[in-house]
Amino acid sequence: MNVEARRKWLKWRRGGLGGSDVAGVLNLSPWSSPFSVWWSKVRDLEEEDSPVLKRGKLLEEAILQWAGGELGGLVRGSPVVHPEFEWARGTPDGWTDVDEGLEAKTVRFFDPEYGWGPDGSNEVPLHYRIQCLWYMTVTEAKVWRLAAFATIQDEWRIFTIEPDEEVQSRLLEVAGKFWKEHVLDDVAPALDSSPAASAYLRERFPVPKFDVVEATEKDLELLEAYSEARDQERRAKKTKDELAVRIKERIGDSKGLQGEPGELKATWSRFDRTKTDWKKLQEENPHLDDLVSSYTRTTPSDRLNLTRRKNAQ
Repeated sequence: MNVEARRKWLKWRRGGLGGSDVAGVLNLSPWSSPFSVWWSKVRDLEEEDSPVLKRGKLLEEAILQWAGGELGGLVRGSPVVHPEFEWARGTPDGWTDVDEGLEAKTVRFFDPEYGWGPDGSNEVPLHYRIQCLWYMTVTEAKVWRLAAFATIQDEWRIFTIEPDEEVQSRLLEVAGKFWKEHVLDDVAPALDSSPAASAYLRERFPVPKFDVVEATEKDLELLEAYSEARDQERRAKKTKDELAVRIKERIGDSKGLQGEPGELKATWSRFDRTKTDWKKLQEENPHLDDLVSSYTRTTPSDRLNLTRRKNAQ
């Protein structure tokens, strides 16, 4: 997809809720939330794809071609809109020759703990199931295939998702309510921990206009809760790091430890990490300053500092 075509598709996508949006609306997606979905619809943004999305897009064509060969044919997908609700839309990855929808996914490994079942089953992670059910809702298809490739396992699997009228009806209801109450009426959902929420606050409050102000009782409750959460995080990290050292000691000269089928397994990978000392490189090669600058970009950032106020002298 060229740059202009992608811009048109992004504009079309902002006009409704697509397959990857609905799990976010339900707060069941690892990558999006109600707030981030709302922000993506009300802002004219062209966000850069994450490394995970870039990898998925690069491998998508190969997965579709493989799945098409396994299922007897392949037709590339195109944007579709629900016959009754114009805001309900999506862009399926493809179709088989017998009008079964096809979605391509890339994962690291098929871990049952995250919802992956055996090849040929209907067991997939919940957010992927929701996406397939949404596409069946929009297109009225009777079967949706999810073809996935696990990069670490080097394994291919195809899963079959069948309609669930009760769930699909509920998806339309919840998504329609979200579209009306938040997107059309332009009312932000509750703030959350998503990058979109941070971007929203940075845009709303770009620079301080006043000095530090006195906190209300509610403000102090928030500060104390944040302080306790931060302390818990530090204690949890210390415990986690100590347990990791003990596990590595138990692994010793082996590659790892494992229990019976269904129990936990741990592996210990040893490797050297390479890191470029950019500061030293620039100091010893000042002529590279302009070149490095041309590849350097500034992105908005912020930090919340929390300390105890000192007693007045």
